[in-house]
Amino acid sequence: EAALTAKDAAYYYQAYETAIHAIGKASAGRGIKNGPGISVKLSALHPRYSRAQRARTLDELLPLLKKLLLLAKQYNIGLNIDAEETDRLELSLDLMEALAFDADLKGFEGIGFVVQGYQKRCP
Repeated sequence: EAALTAKDAAYYYQAYETAIHAIGKASAGRGIKNGPGISVKLSALHPRYSRAQRARTLDELLPLLKKLLLLAKQYNIGLNIDAEETDRLELSLDLMEALAFDADLKGFEGIGFVVQGYQKRCP
């Protein structure tokens, strides 16, 4: 589930891209709400996905995540950013914020964010 090397991350990225194509075709135009979607684990897309590597992660992971979202947008399927460990929540939110205000993704309602509802700070 987590990439330990750049090679691992490239493998997972390709797997997600392939899955988006397959899900998009299977969706057959049903849309975000009525068709299938995908969840991605950010720790699978970057081997140094941690608060300590915030700047590096934003520089390297954000463009990859955006490419996956643009592909999901083409197929009109949902893409959820899956929950990570609690110490990565702020970094996940930083990525989500950047994507929410990205002009290329404007109007796309398929960006989702998975939260762990049992955490004390969930409200």
